[in-house]
Amino acid sequence: MKKLILMTALTLSLQSFAASATQISGNTDIYTGVTESRAEAYETGVNILQQVKLLTGNQAYKKLNIVNTSTVRSSIRINDGRVYVDEFADATGSLKYQAKVKLNYSYKEAGSNR
Repeated sequence: MKKLILMTALTLSLQSFAASATQISGNTDIYTGVTESRAEAYETGVNILQQVKLLTGNQAYKKLNIVNTSTVRSSIRINDGRVYVDEFADATGSLKYQAKVKLNYSYKEAGSNR
């Protein structure tokens, strides 16, 4: 009987914990180094996007700079990513290029009251 009561209480507490998780979405930008050509900047941006899409758990948590301590790290997912190339002139008037990787991600937050 004691085992049955213990198992019931444990099951209810686990269900309560699972029900309190909230899905959170976020956006972030990653900038590459400055290059001399648009093509090089674009290629660098695409490479970074491909690498970031492969990150999971703790790696993604660190790379995306998520500072929420109640994040369920194994739930972090990159939902969408795009590469843009910015063109600008430096102090001497030479054209330079820099890729910007825009990311949309989501994760679960445990124990949220939202």
